[in-house]
Amino acid sequence: MSSARPVPAWLRATLAPVLPVYRALRRLPRRHWYGLPRPRWWPRGWGWALGPSHRHDGRAVTLFVGGQPVLFVPVTYGRYRGHMFAGHLRPTADELRARLTALGLDPAKAELLAAVSSLEGGFDALHTYGQARIAWGFIQFTGTGGLPALLARMKREASHVFEHYFQPVGLDVELGSLVVPAGRRRLRGWRALNHVHGEPALWLPFVRAGHDPAVQDLQIRAAYEHYLLRAGALAVEAHGTRQVLGELLARQPEGEALLFDRAVARGLAHTQRLFQRAARQVDVGAPSAAADLLAASHRLDPGYRPRWEALRRALARARDEG
Repeated sequence: MSSARPVPAWLRATLAPVLPVYRALRRLPRRHWYGLPRPRWWPRGWGWALGPSHRHDGRAVTLFVGGQPVLFVPVTYGRYRGHMFAGHLRPTADELRARLTALGLDPAKAELLAAVSSLEGGFDALHTYGQARIAWGFIQFTGTGGLPALLARMKREASHVFEHYFQPVGLDVELGSLVVPAGRRRLRGWRALNHVHGEPALWLPFVRAGHDPAVQDLQIRAAYEHYLLRAGALAVEAHGTRQVLGELLARQPEGEALLFDRAVARGLAHTQRLFQRAARQVDVGAPSAAADLLAASHRLDPGYRPRWEALRRALARARDEG
């Protein structure tokens, strides 16, 4: 920081023993360390790469979209800190049913999408308090997962939309990673995510884009094809029997919802591992396999129970809307 005061010699000498440790931590993957708060005694002139150190940390931020205020509230989530705007545009099951039909997708999946969206946010929602630094949209596409893929699809299939919202601030996507400007530099990967995390000017285009029906359709397609269909195509094998999860859990009420939600919240790889472990504890060829598999997955992931209860309630509301 060019405006920072010089670090006094006595303080530099005092902190010299801890600098090797700090430098060693900086060499470790940032995804494991980012979020640690800067100690009050740490000289500001030295910066702090291990956690939020921007001027908005811990403060509410108000942006304006179409003349309307958008409030980002500070959030602490474990060791991570950031901001949250839950969005004004949460779709209902009826709205999603109509959109899916227009897109040529199965409208029967509208209740699943609406239930998960009710836990994640609206089309215009943006969170910056998680490990991924940034998550956007009605199922919260994360900066380390679905967000670069969604933006790449937008850039490829609706380039004029991408250019309208993101090009003015210099935000881009290349080779599966976000690219953002920072002075004369162009940051990629984790450096880009860390920069977006603390720069509200880079939050604004996401919120604005979430109001565009074309962008909403891209979000719906990405959620349907990348998470819903791919989660349903996952298979488990145990005791010589192989079962496709989408087919198996469709026999159990709310089974598809759990499968889709786990894929959205934790990723397809985690979902595959969880249900494969669960399959080893049950007879996947038995008539009760679906219920037994769900029960085993709950035992293996007890921390999921509060979200599961919230998901069940959300799914019931989505069905009532229909």
